[in-house]
Amino acid sequence: MSALALQPSFVPAARPARRRHLALVPPPVAAPPRRTPARRRAAAPAVGPVHVTRRGRLAVTTAVAVALLGAPTAVLAAGSPSTPAAPAAPAVAAAVPATPAAEHVVLPGETLWSVAEGVAAPGEDVRDVVLHLEQLNGLSTSALQVGQTLVVPAV
Repeated sequence: MSALALQPSFVPAARPARRRHLALVPPPVAAPPRRTPARRRAAAPAVGPVHVTRRGRLAVTTAVAVALLGAPTAVLAAGSPSTPAAPAAPAVAAAVPATPAAEHVVLPGETLWSVAEGVAAPGEDVRDVVLHLEQLNGLSTSALQVGQTLVVPAV
């Protein structure tokens, strides 16, 4: 016997029917009538439930938060017409302790630091005295003019 007789004969299996990628679609039965703008409004479908996305919810939440937090801030910033604004001078005077005061006329070459060194008590920080002199005299900077009169705490 030969080796060919013992092997079963090979028969390829039948392939399943392939589905086509493109299929023919029958043409529409009748073309819909052309709508004019007036007919579009009349034939508009009823609006169903609104679906808000995550971005929409975030936008609405942010708008509400800004409105709720912004309204009191705007009212406070505008001030109430029934309550007049307090002047700034008493606030500065309240911050500066009441001490007996003397006057000092600024000489050529003097700085606020040198005046503060002359007025500072032993062991007192000169930086604090400079700040105190600025507040006491209503100075916005530490620049002085020759002949300027400063109010200084009495020594």
